[in-house]
Amino acid sequence: VPGKKGQLRQKLDVNAYLVKQMVAAVVFPNLHDAALQDSYGVKTPEDLLKAMIDNPSEFVDFGNYIREYSGFDADVETEVEEAKN
Repeated sequence: VPGKKGQLRQKLDVNAYLVKQMVAAVVFPNLHDAALQDSYGVKTPEDLLKAMIDNPSEFVDFGNYIREYSGFDADVETEVEEAKN
């Protein structure tokens, strides 16, 4: 952090985080299966998911669905008002 000696600010790669979240949500097919990864010519579950959903629009839609289903797209203000009532 500029001006604050000895302090570091962690950086988050949001895209990598979101893809890892999507991989964690997929139950079937097993994205960690080495044979399946080899059949697509990739070595990681994240790359396999990207290879399996090769349409960018569908990939974004799938990510939005995962976040919505997981509750990460909830409106915080609405949640607070519901909790108050």
